[in-house]
Amino acid sequence: MLNNIIIFGDNPTTKYITESLNRKNEVFTHIKNIDYEDESNLINIGIGQFVEKVFIFMGSLESNIFLILSIRAISNNVQIFTKARSSNEVEKLKLAGANAVVDFNEIISHELFNIIHKPIASEVLYNTIFTGLGVQIFETLISDDSQYLNQNIQDIDLQSSILLGAVLKNNKFILSKENYNIQIGDTLILLYE
Repeated sequence: MLNNIIIFGDNPTTKYITESLNRKNEVFTHIKNIDYEDESNLINIGIGQFVEKVFIFMGSLESNIFLILSIRAISNNVQIFTKARSSNEVEKLKLAGANAVVDFNEIISHELFNIIHKPIASEVLYNTIFTGLGVQIFETLISDDSQYLNQNIQDIDLQSSILLGAVLKNNKFILSKENYNIQIGDTLILLYE
């Protein structure tokens, strides 16, 4: 049987997808690293021949875009799936040729709302889905001695990749794409890999 599904990347998302496909006994190829600048490498793994679906989760937006463009230069018939961290990235990935882009900001914003308004359902969802993806949630109430006090939400840096940062202030979310300095009494919520 031909491997008509290829997964590109080596991270918690690809681990989750490969585990899901293994449970369903799907045949696929997982490529952690490839020189995709050389078109023959993509042709040698079946792009333009028998590969029907490609999941692209490389380490950077630029790598994802370049790989999508490289695949599209070979074939328009491959379905390409990827993820984004902002609506701006969604637009770029779709313009490059991705068929479907999962916007983590939309998913995570919805999840943050549920954490506040539906805590039991959220805990069940968190324990079954997010921990499987390697996504972690950090939440802290900002006090006068917090290391995050007066920091701009856009400038917060963790050792891990932040998928979404938000501040809960007066029961409204301020997302990390907004220019906002964190104040005493705010609740800082970070989702990261």
